Amino acid sequence: MPSLKSKALTGVNLDQPDLFAAADDLPEGFRYQANLVTADEEADLLRHLQRLPFQPFDFHGHLANRQVIGFGLRYDYDRRQV
Repeated sequence: MPSLKSKALTGVNLDQPDLFAAADDLPEGFRYQANLVTADEEADLLRHLQRLPFQPFDFHGHLANRQVIGFGLRYDYDRRQV
């Protein structure tokens, strides 16, 4: 008689792609280019991002454990509209 554990996993695909493997199947037009951004450009970008007014993400009055910033339109989750 099969165990409950083996019954629960019947027909379930347990394969998971490797998240850290090199991506050989990038979308058409995409390619990886090492050192595209210089160290100085990276530091400038980081300084710029650190100055932005990120706020906790508010979803129906619950603050998510992440910071967001909007550029343009804002979706209102309570009214379900932009």
